[in-house]
Amino acid sequence: MIRQLKVAHDTAVKDRTGAMVTLKAMLVHASEDLRGETAGKTQKMIACHCAGLCPRGLNTPEDANRHALRSIAKRWIALNDEIIELEAMIKDLVAQRASHLLERFGIGVDTAAEILIVAGDNPERIKSEAAFAKLAGISPIPAGSGMTSGKHRINQGGHRQLNAAIYRTVIARMRFHEPTIAYVARRTAEGKSKRDIISCLKRYVIREVYHLVKTDPAPARSAVDNYRSINAAAEAFFSSLEWEVLSRHDFANTRQAQAVVLDWCYGFYNHERRHSSAGMMSPVNYENTAAPDQEAA
Repeated sequence: MIRQLKVAHDTAVKDRTGAMVTLKAMLVHASEDLRGETAGKTQKMIACHCAGLCPRGLNTPEDANRHALRSIAKRWIALNDEIIELEAMIKDLVAQRASHLLERFGIGVDTAAEILIVAGDNPERIKSEAAFAKLAGISPIPAGSGMTSGKHRINQGGHRQLNAAIYRTVIARMRFHEPTIAYVARRTAEGKSKRDIISCLKRYVIREVYHLVKTDPAPARSAVDNYRSINAAAEAFFSSLEWEVLSRHDFANTRQAQAVVLDWCYGFYNHERRHSSAGMMSPVNYENTAAPDQEAA
């Protein structure tokens, strides 16, 4: 249901944009008085003003232009009302299906709707967090084959609408989310470019979203299923280690590599790195707070 409403909403937004572009282009050929009356006004104010025009007839080009302006303005107003109505319907459906998505910072109705659409259309492809990242075009791709320098390029594949939705969430968090602002400052001090920082943040967000939309497994789990679950966690850890540490350092020897990896594991990963599966707490904080509560229960 969300998909059908989203298609109608997106096409209406596209048509509304085209109507406003045409309206402003027609205003260029209007009289100087009309141009002065609409100068500096918002789109809605321009549309309402032009919709209230009263053409005197069809005797001059100015009369024809006023007819055209009124017609296009009424079309814009009708599309705007349709969009508002569709947005309310989509918001209700998203709140019913996944209200927990809307509780996350930076995830609005449009982004949550796009996430639900992609998850519903591709349930067989979301087998793990890495698979979900690949589906969204957020998984990093090595810049070359064989022995590379650890550089990665942007994945141009995947679902581009979901990728754009995650990007909007990242930009919102970079501007208004204090933990994200602190993260950006730290990575900037390390010499990372804004493009690399956004790529890392998109990976964090898609990891968080995956745990929010994934379906619960069947009650009965075989030994193979348990192995796969453990293996998936191990793969996620080593993927983070490869992406955040190994690919970004040039080690002089094995001893230096061991020191850097141990410092990352015990200094950052266990004490500072927040995990969405642990309630956005670090492993140490989770063990000290959530784990004792579960044992007491």
